[in-house]
Amino acid sequence: MRRTGFCVLLTILGCISCVAATYTVTTTKDGVEGSLRWAVEQANQETETSRVKFALSSADTVFLDTTIQITSSVKIDGRSNDGGKVVVVPSAEKYVLFDLGKYELDSVVFEDLKFQRRTFKRSINELEGFANVDSTRGEFILRDCDFKYLESAIKARGFSVDIVIAGCFFDSIVDDCIGRYYENLSEAWHSLKLYDNRFSYVFANVVGGGEVEYTPLLEVKSCLFENCHYGFIGNSATMIFSKCVFRDTKYDAINIGCDDKCQAMVLIDSCRILNSGRFGFQCHLDGAEIYITNSEICGSGRMYGKGEDVKTIRQYYTDHYSKLHFENNVFGSPDLGGSGVIMDASHTVIRNNVFYGIDGISNYLEECVCSV
Repeated sequence: MRRTGFCVLLTILGCISCVAATYTVTTTKDGVEGSLRWAVEQANQETETSRVKFALSSADTVFLDTTIQITSSVKIDGRSNDGGKVVVVPSAEKYVLFDLGKYELDSVVFEDLKFQRRTFKRSINELEGFANVDSTRGEFILRDCDFKYLESAIKARGFSVDIVIAGCFFDSIVDDCIGRYYENLSEAWHSLKLYDNRFSYVFANVVGGGEVEYTPLLEVKSCLFENCHYGFIGNSATMIFSKCVFRDTKYDAINIGCDDKCQAMVLIDSCRILNSGRFGFQCHLDGAEIYITNSEICGSGRMYGKGEDVKTIRQYYTDHYSKLHFENNVFGSPDLGGSGVIMDASHTVIRNNVFYGIDGISNYLEECVCSV
């Protein structure tokens, strides 16, 4: 009986030790007990995922004097006492707010927070931004957060990290909103998933980076992109765009730059790509498969007076088999205008599409099933 009771007691104590610790932010100052830095530093000492919460109001502004290092799994919940979002701003410039070094972190979550600089500046400094993600594995999650006037949101180099961004608003971001480290362009992330986000006035790429062999998945669903310089630049093995709206992109809404090793698959379904300055969708494909279905792409080329709603060309003319499948789409419109649709692939299916003011379809179609 004693032995049984002792084992039960050990089990209870063990369960208690596994309960995640919670640390509360009680001051807007930096570097003191009760500060955001203090709370994260306490969480860094834990072996299990900890929670950081705020005993502040949405009218409070938390200042960070230098970068906060995150070395352990943590959830930072910014919901304020009055049900709003706590605001976090840098006290100065030229540093990133958070840095995830090369640690094996199961999960880092930011939720219900606002991050911003106090004023908007178009100057570019590679050191500034919200977070550097350099973890060797795990998840990095942003949920219901707002980002404004920042140099960038995320710079990633953790090629085993899964990044999930949901319900967030990015406004007036100077450089790439989500991008790679400049010193190693081939490493970015394992997967990037964007759900129900809004991107407005991004003055570079919304997403820039990733090579096919290093980034298996990009998934974008129910997102709005408006008045950005570029939408998506780069490669992933599988790229999915569903129920998204791109409006008034200055240059290209989606630009897939494959090389001679590209075996990417791109799926665009139920999307609207409107008024792109150069190309609505462009892909240099060698061995890629492109599916565009149930979508509207129109008004492209306004920046140069002439462009294409869709342009797909083989860049290297390798022996890789490339495929295009366009079905149930509308290209061009009586109101917004229509531009050229250039298609160059080994095999092409064009079925049940509507073309307004089409400038021409390329003659490079080797095998084509057409029903427009």
